Amino acid sequence: MVAQKLPSPLHRAVLAAATFLICSSLVLLTGCGPQGDRKMTVLEPPVRDESEALSLDRVDRIDGLLTFDWISEDEVLSKAVEAPQGSYVIRHLQSGIAQPTSLQAKATADVSYDQKHLFLLDDLSASMVTLETNQILPLAIGDDHVSWIIREAHGAWVDNQTYLLPIVRGKNEYGVAFVKTDGTVIPLSLPIAEQPILKAFAKQDHLYLLDAEQKLWIVEKTNLAARVLREQVADFALSPDGATLAIAAHSAADEITLFFTSPSGEETGTLVAKGRVLQQLSWSPDSQRLAFTAFSLGQGMSGLFVIDAKTGSTLPLSTHSNLESPIIWSPTGRQLFVSESDRYSEDGSAHTTIFRLTSQ
Repeated sequence: MVAQKLPSPLHRAVLAAATFLICSSLVLLTGCGPQGDRKMTVLEPPVRDESEALSLDRVDRIDGLLTFDWISEDEVLSKAVEAPQGSYVIRHLQSGIAQPTSLQAKATADVSYDQKHLFLLDDLSASMVTLETNQILPLAIGDDHVSWIIREAHGAWVDNQTYLLPIVRGKNEYGVAFVKTDGTVIPLSLPIAEQPILKAFAKQDHLYLLDAEQKLWIVEKTNLAARVLREQVADFALSPDGATLAIAAHSAADEITLFFTSPSGEETGTLVAKGRVLQQLSWSPDSQRLAFTAFSLGQGMSGLFVIDAKTGSTLPLSTHSNLESPIIWSPTGRQLFVSESDRYSEDGSAHTTIFRLTSQ
C-alpha cells in the first residue's frame, strides 16, 4: 500500500486562493492548464459554507487487488489478481492482512446496507449469500421467471432483505426481479418491456429504470404506471434519503450536463456541471455529497470529483477519469474507492485506490 501525504489545510487554502485569483471567475472552476483544456464548468454555484468544507486527507493505492465492496469501515471485499479463479478475501485496510473466505469470486459483488448479505453476479449465474454462515442460494435461471441476466446491467439493494435485479423473461421481454435474502425471486412484468434495463433503483413506492435507449423511467409499484422522466440520460442516482435525484444527460453534441432535481423529476432542477463524458454517479450514505467521474478534451476537467449537494463546493480527488469502474462509498461516507483492472495487459493487472476525506 502506498500512501500519499497531502498538503496541510493552510497550504491548501493558500493554493486555492491563488488559483481563484488567477482564474478570476465566479462561474468557471478551471485547472488553468495550457489552452484552458482542463476545466469543469459549474453552473449557478451556491455560496460555500466554509465551516463544512471537505478536503482530501490521503490517498492509498493497493496494487494487485481488485475490490468489490465494503464489509465494514476498515474492511473491503477483494480478490487478488494473481488468482483470477480464486476466492474472495476480506482485507483489513489498517493492518493490510487479507483474510481468505470460502466464496469463489464472481464478476460483481454487492454487499447489503447492514453488511449481512452479499449478492453475487456473473455472466451466467447469480446468487444470494449470507455472510455470517457463507450460505449460498443460487438463483434459478432459465425458467419462466428469469430466462436470462443482463450482465452489463446494474441492480441495487432495495433494503436489507431485497435486491433489485434487471432480467430477461422469455425471448424479448425485459424487466426486473426482486431477489430476497432467502432466495425467493419475484419477477415484475413492466409496461416498458421492449428495451433492456441497464440500471435499476427502487425507493419507497417507485422504481427508477434506465433503459438501453437512454430513457429514464419512473414506475409506480402499486399500479405499474410508467412515465419518462428524461431522455438521453447517461447516468442517474437517487440519494439514499430519496430527496434528490441526480441526472447526467446529453445536452449538446459531445456534452453531458449534471443536474439535481426532485425525486419526481418534475422540477427544472439545479445545473451543477458539464463535460464531454460524465457518469458513475454515486451518493454518500448521508445523501450530502455526490461523487462522479468526468472526461473532456476541451470543456471539463477530467477526473474524479465530489460535490456537496447543499453548498455546491466541488472537491477534485484525482485527475484520472475511470469511466467504467463504479465509485463505492464506505458505510460512514468518510472514504470511497475505485477499483480497476487493465483488461488489455498480459497479466491482468489491477489496483484499488482509496480516498480518505476529512471535514474542516
